Amino acid sequence: MGLDLYPLVARKSGLPILRELSTRKGAKYSDLLKRLDVSTATMSKTLRDLHGAGYVDRERLGNAVFYSITDTGIRALEEFHDEDLVVDRVAESVMSRLDRMGLLDDKDTGRVKQMVEGEVHKLISNIEKKMGKE
Repeated sequence: MGLDLYPLVARKSGLPILRELSTRKGAKYSDLLKRLDVSTATMSKTLRDLHGAGYVDRERLGNAVFYSITDTGIRALEEFHDEDLVVDRVAESVMSRLDRMGLLDDKDTGRVKQMVEGEVHKLISNIEKKMGKE
């Protein structure tokens, strides 16, 4: 992923927030909270980080704060693939389990994670083939 969106989207709320903002010209903070069903802390942190990275703009009108997706945010969203998020989350879960089992050595972490990610991609591809979605 060319733009550094991945760490922001890997959060549970990052991708839904960007997708929601991509469907409208602007959204009030309170409306985003209602529509996306996330905590105020999660919403605030994610929007702050998305704004800091240049993916969303914010504008205060009276007591209301409106957010909108930027051109950079739209390009990043177009670049992002849901499969990337799935692969990363599965890989992190596997890595966590290997670590708890005492099977993960710090010097091998990067190599093992790449190996796990490769296997997850293969699994997804095989499932798609079996379902006729090549």
